[in-house]
Amino acid sequence: ILSVEHLLEAGDLIRSLGESKILRQLNVQEDRFSAESTRCSLDLLFHHGDVLLSLSSYPAFLNISLTCPQSEISSTDWTLFLQRLSKTEKVADDSSALDEHVSLLLSSFHSVGLKTLDLKLVSLNKSWASGIISLVQTCTSLQQL
Repeated sequence: ILSVEHLLEAGDLIRSLGESKILRQLNVQEDRFSAESTRCSLDLLFHHGDVLLSLSSYPAFLNISLTCPQSEISSTDWTLFLQRLSKTEKVADDSSALDEHVSLLLSSFHSVGLKTLDLKLVSLNKSWASGIISLVQTCTSLQQL
């Protein structure tokens, strides 16, 4: 287990591990937590040329698991992806900001050659529903949602 102050610090590490032939699993956890903040953890599992990335938050506002080819990991800007993800809870109460944010977040998945996506949402609202429909229609590599 790797502990970091902010999950964003793991973005470059994730990219570098995409080229690794040795490491098979990594768990990264934020070591900061207070009653007002969310604590996130990230698990990477490398298996038969694919990577399973799972991101969990506590308290749970959004949990994501995705599978993509290991070859795509090193060409993806994971720091940007994690930045977008970290803003999700902050914009949840502002519907106009949430629409734009969900669109940006889900569009991030196109660049990773997404094969599977598992989203656990606290609330499936119009922003998430339209974003998910758009992702399904435009992400040709997506095989399972």
